[in-house]
This record gives sequence, C-alpha cells and structure tokens, in this order.
Amino acid sequence: DFKLRAILTRLHLTEAGINIHVVRGLLNGLVRANPIEYGRYVEFKVTRSWTRSLYQRMKFSRRAVTTSRPIITRSLWTEVRSQYLFETIDKALTYDIPDELIIDVDHTPSKLVAIDNVTMAAKGEKHISRAGATDKCAITVTFAETLDGEILPFQLIYTGKTKRSLPSVKFPKGFCLAYNPNYWSNETETLRLIDEVLVPYITKIKEAKLLPPTQKSLLLWDAFKAQSIEVVKDSLEANKIEVVTVPKNMTHLLQPLDLTTNATFKKFEKRSFSEYFTSCIMKALEVEPDRDVTSIEVDLRLSTLKPGHAKVMTELYDYLKTEDGRKIIESGWKAAGIKENINQARKTKRSPFKKNPFQ
Repeated sequence: DFKLRAILTRLHLTEAGINIHVVRGLLNGLVRANPIEYGRYVEFKVTRSWTRSLYQRMKFSRRAVTTSRPIITRSLWTEVRSQYLFETIDKALTYDIPDELIIDVDHTPSKLVAIDNVTMAAKGEKHISRAGATDKCAITVTFAETLDGEILPFQLIYTGKTKRSLPSVKFPKGFCLAYNPNYWSNETETLRLIDEVLVPYITKIKEAKLLPPTQKSLLLWDAFKAQSIEVVKDSLEANKIEVVTVPKNMTHLLQPLDLTTNATFKKFEKRSFSEYFTSCIMKALEVEPDRDVTSIEVDLRLSTLKPGHAKVMTELYDYLKTEDGRKIIESGWKAAGIKENINQARKTKRSPFKKNPFQ
C-alpha cells in the first residue's frame, strides 16, 4: 500500500490521468513483480469502494467532468422512438432490404492516454489538469455494424498533417486510416468512409446474395453536420443507400452501437491501459527488485502509445467477428427495438408503428 501510494503521488505530480484502471494496473505490477512477498494478493480485486478508501487515505478524491443532456420526458421519448422506428421499418419493407444491408454507423472518441475524464485530485482542488489530455493523444474511431451482427472494418482518424502521424503497424484488411489536424470526422472522411468501407461491403453482399445493382441499403447514423451536406447525400444516393437519422440527444437510447458495441470498445481500452501500467511496473522491478518505485517512469510517448492502441483496435475487431461478438452487436439492435419490430413487420407486411401526421 505504501509503494502504491508513493507511485500514485508521483504520477499525480506529473499530471498523469489516474483512475481505477491505472490503480489496478500499478497494483498488479507491484504484486506480480514480487510474488514471494506479495503472492497472496494476486487474486485481490480492486473495487471502486477500495479505490475510494485508498484516495481517502491519501487525502485525495475522485473528480469527474460532468456533461448535460436535455431532460427527456416519457411522452417525448415514446413519440420520437415511434417515429424513428416507423421510418426505419418503412424503408426496410418498402425496399425489401435484407438484414445484411441494414447498417448502423457511429463515431466515438478514443484517448491514447487517459481512459476517461476522471483522475485523482486533492480534496477541494478546483483546477484539475492532466498530462496527455491533448488532441494529439486522441483519435476518432468510426464503427459500422449490420442488423445480422456483422462488424465492418473500422475507420481510424488520427491527429496529424502527414502519413507519419499514422502508427507503423499492420491493420486488418479493409481498415480505413485517415489523419487531419484535429482528428475529427469531416466531409472528406465521411466520403472516404462511404467509398472505402460501406460501398465495398455492400457490393460484396449484393454479389453473394445475387441481388441487382439497384438493390437499396439502409444506413442509420446521427445528425452530424458532415453527414448531411449535399455532396454526402449525392454519394449515398448514387450508391443506392437510404438514410434514417437517429434523433438528436437520443443516440444513447436508440442507436444500436451506442447501446452495446461502444461499451465493449471502452472495456477493451480500459483493460489494455491497465495492463500497460502493470507491464511497466513489472519490467522495471524485474530488472531492479529493490528500486524506488517513485523513480519508475511510465512511457506515455505517442511513439509508444499508438502501436499499443492499434493492437487494441485489431483485438477488438477480431473479437467482434466471433460468435460472442456478434451476440453483442445483435443485442444492440434488440435494445434499440429495431430487430424484433422489423421481424414482426416482415411477417405482417406492415409496420407496427404509425407515421406521425405532424412530422
């Protein structure tokens, strides 16, 4: 406990992000580096309550950045959900679109250094800073998944102005790698997503199922500005892709990716980050068992973090291709109410929802 508190104090002074995953990684490293003395703690579970007690002993607290969403009433939720499901089901039936061609797309930020906006801070401290909390240490990941549980290759957008900003690793076939000064998706990246990820997949499915080139596909995504400009609409129309927009401020309730797959991604990130801290501690103490733990440096350089993060992306992609991964994807469609209602509508030949006459 003394060694753990010492190294956490040093990390705090360097403004490194500290949360339960960092604590778990550091503690595991200390334990595994000295199994003779600490072997009895190998199975010790670092819980949130134990972490809070640790912070209290150090006279620190857990601090988080708060976000706000508009209040969603039950009546508003029911009305918006019904309209959203009506549009989705109506297009699926009208154009006779198979599950393989009903696709959900979503962007999610990914931090190379910090797991989330939570860190350890002195009680009462108002200004909470953190090393690595910059745009250079973040990327945008764009996921696309289908109603039948298939995950498409990822689009990864890095911070940078040249190809040198991309990690020098081999990604799975079909991954779309991009870079720009702020790592955000924009008009250019959206068009690349359509051309390099969606269209190749759609073409492959049409050929495999012997569908005509005129067969429509259905795309669900949010009201992101770059996805609603004319050039993007023209590209979608040219490729026979119909669109349903997920209602604003309700993606966390109605978008399949937001309901399950994104959470799985965050778990992969957190586990990897924790394991990285464990390996740093173990390697240092294996070489020098009596070393002062406060002198151990955790390498947070981009040249080190990017390849490790790329490995996580590959592992996640491979996992989502497994049977367990497909179940996670399908559960998102079920949670959004899309899976069962489309199946019901196909049997009855009509949507269980009515079009909003005031829309």
